[in-house]
Formats: sequence, structure tokens, C-alpha cells
Amino acid sequence: MKLYDIVQAKEGTEMDSSTNEPKTTWVNHGIAFEKEGKNLRLKLNSLPIADKNGEVWLNLFEKKPKDAVVEPSSGRNEYEEQSRGGSDPWGGGR
Repeated sequence: MKLYDIVQAKEGTEMDSSTNEPKTTWVNHGIAFEKEGKNLRLKLNSLPIADKNGEVWLNLFEKKPKDAVVEPSSGRNEYEEQSRGGSDPWGGGR
């Protein structure tokens, strides 16, 4: 299974001194996952806000194993759960 961060680029309030343009801020809105032979699924933790043109553009960046979240209750991360045949927290078994 491949995991992705769902992120949105936003115009920041700080200015880049070399270009004199606003710096880009990246807002993480959730996670996407892709199982082989299945559709891409998204889990949003927040709703993205439209830009000044009324558009919402989201990017998917592949998660690296170092970004894996450790569950405080179990002490295992989602990569370990999948390799052990653990349950899919997003109900992907449907």
C-alpha cells in the first residue's frame, strides 16, 4: 500500500528576501492511500480553503517510512500494522 500526504500550498505572510514575493506555506489536510488494483482513497482531517481565484488545488506527496505516525496506545506504526496483517483503520476491507 502506498501512503500520501494531502497538502495545499498557501501564500504565506512572510516575504522571501531574494524574490520579494510571499513565501509558500504548506498545509497538511490529511492522508491518501492506494492499494494495488483499487481506487485511491482520501481521508481529510480538515477542509481546504479556496484561493483568491476560488480554486482548491491539493497535492499528494508520497509518505516516507520516517514519516510514519506511531500510535500512542499500541506503540506500533501503520507500516508495521500492514506488514503484520493488521486491520485497515480506514475501512478499506469493504
